Amino acid sequence: MIASWEADAVRRTLRQAGLAGLRNPGAAHGTTVALLDGPIVAAHPALADAAVCAVGSAAGAEGADQGALTHATFLASILVGDDPRVLGVCTGARLVSIPVADPALLRGRLTPRAVSQRLNRAIWAAVEAGADVILCGLVLSPAVEHQIAAAVEAAARAGVWSVFPAGNSGGIRTSELFSTPGVIPVAFTTHRATPHPLTTWGVGIARSGLLAPGTDLPGALSPTGYGQRSGSSFAAALVAGSFALLRALTHHRVERVWGALLDPYGDRMEQLSLMPRLLDVRRSHNRLIRS
Repeated sequence: MIASWEADAVRRTLRQAGLAGLRNPGAAHGTTVALLDGPIVAAHPALADAAVCAVGSAAGAEGADQGALTHATFLASILVGDDPRVLGVCTGARLVSIPVADPALLRGRLTPRAVSQRLNRAIWAAVEAGADVILCGLVLSPAVEHQIAAAVEAAARAGVWSVFPAGNSGGIRTSELFSTPGVIPVAFTTHRATPHPLTTWGVGIARSGLLAPGTDLPGALSPTGYGQRSGSSFAAALVAGSFALLRALTHHRVERVWGALLDPYGDRMEQLSLMPRLLDVRRSHNRLIRS
């Protein structure tokens, strides 16, 4: 039995993102999303019918950090979950899980060089697995960002753009990575579609990123539960899933779909604000089908 607050959370988020009426079972069939995060509990009821496969492993589900398991499983349910209590933005898509977050990384025991090497390998694994889009669920340090920028740009040249959370520390942030071609940084909003006080913002995020719902999003919790989470990682999952959905629905080129998501009104001018445009998938879809 689904609780009323669970149904309300799903409806609210879909409406706020402009996904109501577009997100349907199996609608993103034929697309592939690569998730760089922790291991996924693929046996969760919300993911039981999803096409989830793991490539490589920094840590298997057994002995993995419980927080990493929950985080990755929640992100997976936003993307491909098939349950009325989760968002399942791009159900039908293939989800390639590339676990990069293990206890050593999460507890700060790895050097920035070691973390960046792991991420660089994961980025190329995603490209080789046929990903249409890469979602990194981790907020990275500037040192790590600097050392993965070249790999991310090379992936974009191969037609695979990457979505990153802008961060949850509030205030202005400068980032070399967020100015790299093919990178979509995502900040998050409150229930009222206004920037959340804890979201990170800045010129690079405003120019090449999006502002998406990220407060009390519904999803799957490890091992079998459901709940709500807030933060830019979850907003980034909404954006990555929306790209996969629009790609499947319209069959437009990668650059065209991202262009419509970043500029749903088709009137993008030099971004003078320090906040990016709001995610509006319905308007982006309308722009794509008219072109």
